[in-house]
Amino acid sequence: MKPSLITWPANFMFTLSDQEIQAGCIYFERLRLVNSVPFFYERTFIPNINLTRFVSRKLENKSLFNTLHKYYQIEIISGEQKLKAIRADETIASLLNITTGVPILHLERKHNTNREQFRFYSSLFCNTELYSLYVTF
Repeated sequence: MKPSLITWPANFMFTLSDQEIQAGCIYFERLRLVNSVPFFYERTFIPNINLTRFVSRKLENKSLFNTLHKYYQIEIISGEQKLKAIRADETIASLLNITTGVPILHLERKHNTNREQFRFYSSLFCNTELYSLYVTF
């Protein structure tokens, strides 16, 4: 899904600052495959603060972290992560090509950056049946 501008979802996974709420949200979704098998589905939420032309960028098969660094000089310096084992609902099961109700890993992340008071967020749903999730953070 191409990035688009939205209002922040109600009951967001992390507490947002007034500045983030007022700026609005850049939102996009990506499905990642390993050996042509869906491995994880990610929803990304970025505050629309000084990210000129971000919604026109093509992110397919590109690293979000590299894009932020190359065009906006934004680097991830730390983060917070919540992990939960959940059962896949119909939507997630369909995207990950698994049966509804199969256990999956749900990660909610807050990425802190080198830009003061600028952070972005992601919600990932991972099918770890065939592959492990490995992240250097």
